[in-house]
Amino acid sequence: MPDNSHWQANWVATVTNHGITEGGSSGSPLFNSAGRIVGKLSGGPSSCGAVAADKNDFYGKISYDWVTNGAAASQQLKPWLDPANTGTTSIAGRAACCSRLP
Repeated sequence: MPDNSHWQANWVATVTNHGITEGGSSGSPLFNSAGRIVGKLSGGPSSCGAVAADKNDFYGKISYDWVTNGAAASQQLKPWLDPANTGTTSIAGRAACCSRLP
């Protein structure tokens, strides 16, 4: 794993056990305090049956994938999400209750 490309999320005990992920969760989002997606689950030993020391996961940083994930445009997010080079680095989402775009 390249330096500074992932966050390690360490799950803590809750009233009902631990907050953990299971197989099939890969790609699920990691949100920041503003509710924006900043990472995606890419691996880790977490599972219901894992011992406490293994209740963690690794989330790939969207900021790393923007232009650093590889040399080819197909390996980066910027060519897909900002093809006009507007410099926009984030956009606000919208609530599910709102009407759909035409």
